[in-house]
Amino acid sequence: MTEDASTGPTIEQPPAAPTPRNAFASLVFRLARELSDRGAGGVPRGELASLRREDGARSPVFYKLAARMLGEVLDGLAGENLTEAERRWARVVHLLAKTSGQHRPGASSFGAILADADLAEPRFLRALRAEGDALDAAVRNALAPVVQKALGFDPVDLAALVLSAPHRSARFHYESADSVRRRIARDFYRAEAKQSLTTNHE
Repeated sequence: MTEDASTGPTIEQPPAAPTPRNAFASLVFRLARELSDRGAGGVPRGELASLRREDGARSPVFYKLAARMLGEVLDGLAGENLTEAERRWARVVHLLAKTSGQHRPGASSFGAILADADLAEPRFLRALRAEGDALDAAVRNALAPVVQKALGFDPVDLAALVLSAPHRSARFHYESADSVRRRIARDFYRAEAKQSLTTNHE
């Protein structure tokens, strides 16, 4: 409680609880900072190289990182659900490691940066529609021109795409797969249309 000279005592309002989107984005960017290849990350370069190369779910390096940073999303899970959650987060970590140094809060979204990188529409649609084991390869393939051109982007929807992919008995993301995929598609085609408009006016 604080004292206001004109109105008397006032009750301070507690800070608003973070939205699920903000909480998720905060976790993704904490991971991205840990995986930074610019000297600021907490993951040693040798371990970062391992996460870039390997299927993270089979790498001890992933479990080392998960023990420090993913307790809030993995604690309380068991059995098949824990195995699947670890597999999905390992994919996220692998993809963040592959794009280390390119993550920027407020930069182009995942969908928009794929258009900015001139990704062909068939490759985009494969990444958007892939499920299960095919998802990792399809998303890596879609990210290849982004990595080649060293384009900065916001990785939150990249992580959401991996985590929200349908599963027969559980959900591993606060949003549905359809919601995430619609947003990515919307961003991709809007960015593509903007490029076409700019080209037509040159």
